[in-house]
Amino acid sequence: MPGDLAPEEDARLDELADALGLRVTRGGRFHHLIGPASKGAAARLLLSAYDTGAGPVRSLGLGDGPNDLELLQVVDRPVVVARPDRSHDPELQQALPHARFTPGIGPEGFREAILDYLVEPW
Repeated sequence: MPGDLAPEEDARLDELADALGLRVTRGGRFHHLIGPASKGAAARLLLSAYDTGAGPVRSLGLGDGPNDLELLQVVDRPVVVARPDRSHDPELQQALPHARFTPGIGPEGFREAILDYLVEPW
């Protein structure tokens, strides 16, 4: 993908971030410099808050890049949205072979996933 870092640049970025107590995640288009928080941790916290014992809590998660992996591993129904070139992130494909992969990109892919869920929830 244009703008990707060379492996040695990627390793150096990770090293510098780690020295500051931060980490780098890779999204669909950008690198993100973040602290200890993550989408997966937030999803676990939210699902825990909704778990009142009154019935099952079901979750649907959508993402398109490596920074979404932890979130997609936490939810019951992961959906990987296509990238602008209509491919799917190889890291997500490998880690989530059971996920649904949308043909649509960006908002169109998100729309497809939500409509599919509404038609066939579980």
